[in-house]
Amino acid sequence: MKQPETFGKFLLYGQVAVGGMAEIYKGRYADPSAPQADIAIKRILPSYTEDESFVTMFKDEGNIALRLQHPNIVRVYEVGEVNNDWYIAMEFIHGTDLRVLSDQCEKNNKRFTTTQVARIICETAKALDYAHACKDENGNNLNIVHRDCTPHNIMVTMDGQVKLMDFGIAKAASRATKTRVGTVKGKSSYMSPEQAKGQNLDGRSDMFTLGTVGWEMLTGHRLFKASSDRDAILKILKTPTVHPSDLDANVPRELGDIIMLTLQKDRDMRYATCGQLANALEQYISQHGDGSDQSLGIVVQALLNKNGHRIAELPDYVPGYSKYEVTENGDFNLKDSAPASAPQPMPMPQPMASQPMMAPVSNATYPGLTYDPTAASALPQPKPWGLIIGSVLILLLGAIFIGGALYFRSIEVTPNVTFTYPESRIKIKSKPDGATITLNDQKLDGKTPHSYKAKLGEAMEIKFELDGYEPVTIKREARLLDQTVSVDLMTIEEAQLAKMDAFKALIIKTTPEDAKVIINGEDKGKAPVTLENVKFGTKLEIEVEADGYESENKVIFATKDLESKNGEVEQLIELAAATTKGGKHQPAKKADNAKPKQPKKPAQAAESGSGTLTVKAKPWAIVSIDGARVGNTPISKRKLKAGSHKVELNHPAKQKKVNKTINLKNNQNLELNYDFNADKWL
Repeated sequence: MKQPETFGKFLLYGQVAVGGMAEIYKGRYADPSAPQADIAIKRILPSYTEDESFVTMFKDEGNIALRLQHPNIVRVYEVGEVNNDWYIAMEFIHGTDLRVLSDQCEKNNKRFTTTQVARIICETAKALDYAHACKDENGNNLNIVHRDCTPHNIMVTMDGQVKLMDFGIAKAASRATKTRVGTVKGKSSYMSPEQAKGQNLDGRSDMFTLGTVGWEMLTGHRLFKASSDRDAILKILKTPTVHPSDLDANVPRELGDIIMLTLQKDRDMRYATCGQLANALEQYISQHGDGSDQSLGIVVQALLNKNGHRIAELPDYVPGYSKYEVTENGDFNLKDSAPASAPQPMPMPQPMASQPMMAPVSNATYPGLTYDPTAASALPQPKPWGLIIGSVLILLLGAIFIGGALYFRSIEVTPNVTFTYPESRIKIKSKPDGATITLNDQKLDGKTPHSYKAKLGEAMEIKFELDGYEPVTIKREARLLDQTVSVDLMTIEEAQLAKMDAFKALIIKTTPEDAKVIINGEDKGKAPVTLENVKFGTKLEIEVEADGYESENKVIFATKDLESKNGEVEQLIELAAATTKGGKHQPAKKADNAKPKQPKKPAQAAESGSGTLTVKAKPWAIVSIDGARVGNTPISKRKLKAGSHKVELNHPAKQKKVNKTINLKNNQNLELNYDFNADKWL
C-alpha cells in the first residue's frame, strides 16, 4: 500500500479536494503521542505561494477561524508553514458539503424534508450569530461577516451535525488584509443586495445568503440563476422573490414566511440578527415533525451510499402545485397569464422587536472570546408596518375560522372510520448469503436473502448472524413500497483487525538473512527482528548492515495501509552487494523466496566545486533532492555541490512521481522541466 507523505509534523494520507486556490489533504499528526484523530490539512497551491497578498489573506482566514470555537463551526487547530507552504490544520468532517448533497437530490429526484431543511438553516444561523457577536480579549467587537455562506461551505456530517467552514473571505475589523469598500467578493448568485452594491456589510448580509440557500433547498430551484455575474446581480437587485410555497405547495407557508423575511431587499426589513432567525426556526421545528440529528444523518448516509444505507431508501419527491412556471434561464412566470416580469410576493409579517434572542454562550464554553448577542441586536429593527397588516389578516382569519367551525358542527361524522397503512415489501440481504435474521427481537424463519412485509413507517431493528462472521445489528425504517436492506458481513478476523489500534507484530526480514538491524538508533541484533504491539502512527527508522553489502536505510510508518495477516506485518529489506576497487561486485546471499535486487552502479568520484539547479514543472510539483524535500516548483538556481544528485518531482493530485539522476559540473547552471500533463521531460 502507498505510504503516507510526510509534511512537517503531519502524515498526509491522500488528497481530499482541490479548489482554485488551495488543496485539502486527510492527515494525522506524525507524533504517536499526539491525538490520532483524522484532521484536514488545507494547503495553498504552489502557484499562489509567491502572491504575498493571497498568503496574507490565507493566514487571515486561519487566524480568524482560530478565534471561533462553536459546535456549528469547523474547528481550526493551527496555522503554520512548512518549506514556504502555508497550511491550516482543522477538524476533519466525516460527511460532505450541502452542494454535493443537493446535487445528489436533484440527480436522483430526492429531497430533504422541510423540517430537515429548517434544521440545517437553523444550525448554520447559530454559527453565524456566534461569529457576528464575538468580541476580542479587550471587549472590542470583531465585526466578523462570513461573506460566503454558500452550499459549498455548509458541511453536514453522517451523524447529522451541521458545521460552517471556510472564513477565507470573511471580513473582520482586526484582519491584516482589509477588503476595500466597493470590492465585490463571494459567489455572485448568493450575494446580498448590499454585497452586490459593494456597500459596508453586517451580519444581515450573511442572513440573506443563508436565506437563499434555504429557499433553494425547499423549492429545488436556483433563486438567482443567471448566465453571468452581471445578470445574477441584476436579478438580486431588481427581481422580487417568489414565495417558496407559491412555487411548491408542499412547502409549509409558515416556514416559507420565515425564509422570505431573510430575503427582503432592504436589510432593515429582515430579522435583526441570525439569532432571531434561529429562534424562529427552532420554534417551527418543535411543532413540525422530526428534525433530529439522527434523522438528518440517515438521509446524508443514504445520499452518499454509506454505512449500509442507499439512495433507494429515500422516497421519490413529488412537487406540489405551483403557481409559476420556471423557464430554462431561471425566470418565474405566472401560469395561465402573460409572463410576469416582476412577480409580486405576498406581504410578509415582520419580526417583533421584542422577539427573544438566543441564549448567551458563556466564556467558560468558548475561552478567550466573549459572545455578546446585544451587539448584533443594536442594529436597526424592522419597520412595524407588517405588524399592522398581520393583525388585520389575523382578525379576518379568526372570523372565517369561527364561521367554519359553526358550519362543521352541524355535519354528522361517520364513526369508526380507520385508515390502513399500505404494506412495504422489505428484501433483506447479506453478503455472503445464509445469515439468520432477528427482526425487532423476533427470529424470522429462513435466512438471507429473505422477504418481509412491514407497514410504511415501521421501525425495524435487524440483527444478522452467520457462523464465522461478526454479528451485525442495524436500524432501518420502512419508507418505500419496495425496499432493500443489505449489509456486508466481516469475518471474525476482519472485525478484530478493524478494531485494532496496533499491529500484533511487525517483522523485519533482510537479504542476506542474518544482517544487523538498528531501529530508531537501537541495535536489535541480527534479522529477523520482531517488534510486538506496534501502535499505529509509529515511525521506524531502520538501518541494515552486513559484511560485503552496502548498508540500507529505510523509514516505515506503522499504518493500517500496511498489508497484514492476522495483525502481523512483514517487511523485507534487501541489501545490494558492495563494490570492490576493481568495480566488481562481491556475491550476495539470496533469501529462499526473495528476488535479489540489482546491484547499484559504482559511485562516481566526487567532483569539487558547485553549480546551480533550476527545476520547473507543469502544472507544478513538489521537489526533493537527494531524498530531502526542498519546496514546490519553480525552484530557481539552487546551489548544489558538483557531482551526482537524485531529483524527484511529485504531483499528488495526479498521484505520480518521477525522478532523474543528474551529474552537476562545477560552475554549471542546469535546468530540469517536466510536463505532468504530457508525462514527459521537456
